Amino acid sequence: MHLSFKHEEFQLLDWLNENVQRAKFNLASSGVEAPNLEEFGIETNPNSLVGLRTAKLEESLGRVYGVPTDEVLTCGGSTMSIFLAISSIVKSGDEVVIPMPNYPPEYKVPRILGAKVREIGSSYEDSFRLNIGSILNAISGNTKLVVLTNSNNPTGLKISKKDLEEIIDFAARKDVLVFVDETFREFADDPAPMARLFGDNVIVASSMTKYYGLGDIRVGWLVAEKTILERIKALNKWVSIEIARLSYMIAIEALEKKKLFDERTRSLTRQNLLLGREFMRNNSQYLEWVEPDGAPFGFPKVKMPFSSVDLCKILIDRFGVLVGPGEFFEYPGHFRLCLTRSPEKTKQGLEALSAALSTVSTRVLD
Repeated sequence: MHLSFKHEEFQLLDWLNENVQRAKFNLASSGVEAPNLEEFGIETNPNSLVGLRTAKLEESLGRVYGVPTDEVLTCGGSTMSIFLAISSIVKSGDEVVIPMPNYPPEYKVPRILGAKVREIGSSYEDSFRLNIGSILNAISGNTKLVVLTNSNNPTGLKISKKDLEEIIDFAARKDVLVFVDETFREFADDPAPMARLFGDNVIVASSMTKYYGLGDIRVGWLVAEKTILERIKALNKWVSIEIARLSYMIAIEALEKKKLFDERTRSLTRQNLLLGREFMRNNSQYLEWVEPDGAPFGFPKVKMPFSSVDLCKILIDRFGVLVGPGEFFEYPGHFRLCLTRSPEKTKQGLEALSAALSTVSTRVLD
């Protein structure tokens, strides 16, 4: 397998790494706040987890998500899974079709590999709806992969079962693979089924980071038909031999207690979305949004005479409020607003953001 790389900056990650420690109010992190594992009865002492040393995380994932164990590959987090899946399929000169806006690795990894990325844009004015006709029309004889994110990052909007099936079925008839990043799928009240269930031409990625709030253990996974998964495994051998054993065992425990994580995450998401609605109503002179229905974040449009990156810099520098600039998703004029901390912290953050927007709008910054 030959890989050639072009340089691309991961601006969103750099922004978060540079600013998260100095943020008083974090409204930029897309995963729910980490739970107290002891309260969930999850053991973190390696000496107490000896019985799990030979257990298979793939078997646990297969049971929970209803897929065969030999169709599951575990890897070090969701971004690594995105890289592995796309890099195992796409080479220089291939075409990749992707709706926009989207999470940067979804379109930047194909660019890094030298692929021609056909971006199918959507707009705030059209409620960021997927343009199914344009996506299907963009699939040609040179298309190797269609990339989707469900729920979408940064808009927080879910993809319907009907739309997924239409894209996957059409791609299958054209002998095209579909990669679906489902890191945020389970946040939706009524999510579409796992996309892998719609066809053998589908590769699905997810992780423990966002919905479970277990970012520290760095556990992600891919689900794909066995022959496709073998290609990904061959590349993975050069990237990561295996996940850290302690992370592996904690992930197995978490999956055994998934109902507790479901209850916690759904309660937090429900409460925070109410706070987000109230915030947007109270700040409609500064911002407007398409309310998210599939993830605990949205992509407000800025109604003030600032670029969103300049506004975000002012917010963190002057007020300690951290959000994600739309420029880093290649959609200027917006920012990603995450409602993922505890309801108390989220309320405090939104109040601080509201006060900051009011101050900025008067242009009385010293």
